[in-house]
Amino acid sequence: MLRFCEYAPRTQGIEAALHCPKTKYPRLAPKARSTFRSHDVQSFALLGRRFFGAAVTPALLSSVPLSYETTVPPGGHGEMDTPAVWVAPSPSQSLLFVTDKTWNHVEIHSPIYNSYMGRLGNTGSAPGQLDRPNAVTVAYGVPTLGGPRDVLFVVERDNHRVTMFLLPLGLYLGSLGQAELNEPMGIALHWQAGQLQVWITDIGASPQRIVVHDVVPSPTGLTGVHKATLAAPGSAVLESIVIDPVTQRALVCDEDARDVMIFDLQGTLLGRFGGGHFTGDTEGLVIFDTGNGNGYIIVTDQDASPVVEWEVFDRHDFRFITQFTGATVGTDGIALVQQPLPGFLHGSFYAVHADDTVHAYDWADIAAATGLCLVPPCAPVDAAEPEVEAALPRFTFPTPFQGRGTLRFRLDSPATVEIAVYDLRGARVAELDRSARGAGWHSVDWDGNAADGRRLPAGVYFVRADLGDHVESRKITLLH
Repeated sequence: MLRFCEYAPRTQGIEAALHCPKTKYPRLAPKARSTFRSHDVQSFALLGRRFFGAAVTPALLSSVPLSYETTVPPGGHGEMDTPAVWVAPSPSQSLLFVTDKTWNHVEIHSPIYNSYMGRLGNTGSAPGQLDRPNAVTVAYGVPTLGGPRDVLFVVERDNHRVTMFLLPLGLYLGSLGQAELNEPMGIALHWQAGQLQVWITDIGASPQRIVVHDVVPSPTGLTGVHKATLAAPGSAVLESIVIDPVTQRALVCDEDARDVMIFDLQGTLLGRFGGGHFTGDTEGLVIFDTGNGNGYIIVTDQDASPVVEWEVFDRHDFRFITQFTGATVGTDGIALVQQPLPGFLHGSFYAVHADDTVHAYDWADIAAATGLCLVPPCAPVDAAEPEVEAALPRFTFPTPFQGRGTLRFRLDSPATVEIAVYDLRGARVAELDRSARGAGWHSVDWDGNAADGRRLPAGVYFVRADLGDHVESRKITLLH
């Protein structure tokens, strides 16, 4: 494989003033956990063996060993921000990218051999040049006039755009968003019926917002078509964003509220999670898929001290699960690879360290330290641990919800299940399930329609579930 520096040599004659000498990363304020709620502590105590699998010591912060730290290239570099990994068809040729937002390029390393490989881009506003690159991500199989291609997306805060490069060659494909973006920060990918969208957090407007573009082929590569601009709450300070393809929700870090906002794909704010679990900025955000529609949301607590902590939440009900840490301090973005790579057979996790290098962690080490899922698919709860299951909700449904919601329930033994929806008058408006089910976890989807197929009005409803040995009822809010 050719080195990136053969296609995009580093900028020559960079002024020395651009290189800020690195100092020891300052120790951050001590982490305060006084905001921990009593039921969080109780949940830790009850979960003697971890939610989603193997053993873990409850109520303790799990420390994960570092696999490696990337090297600083010859001549140094600037302030590093966000990593991303391209998994090559031949995994040994995969690439690790990290944005350098003061020297204005993307640094490239081998995630397999931990070797520096070159740089992509240089300072400027011309096509292929970069100015304060921030977030970065990789899309696979993007339609172009020449067929599907893998693409690197780089968010440029000071060029007010997103630039796209062909992988693995690093050739310039085009840019998007110049007319709509003020100061873009984070980026998420979303496939909708074969159409790739990019969702970009923009902190340059007031209130801050999310800007959505379709990525479409052009004669020279790729371009964007503006689809929507979605306003965030007035006080929100937006950072990382991810679109969950399973729940069809956009998750956005709010640095002001120190939590994560939940939006539907029409831009309606449905709720928040994580409040009280973060010392300061919520920065990085990734989803680990455990199979069967389940998974974890992993969020960076940037200001935890003496080292960064990662908080882990349930993908569906956003319940706090656990937290882990490593050797990393002062991180911004994070990246997760679930595909096996040489040396990381169960996946890998990457975080920028002290704005300077990238730390790599083996997911097998994270799973061993926390009891999180090692090899998907993993059951939501370890069925061999009834005392753990008794501590967890047996019946959940997202509320408020819009479009389609997934009801999840657990049976201790085989039973005939009957689940229905009622309005505030007590009238039965929809039947979701009437069937014999085995022991374990099950799920039922509801699209918000009545039994006759008509769309129900927005408002409050009740879901009643006869689960054989007991009856559950939940109040839910349907949005349009």
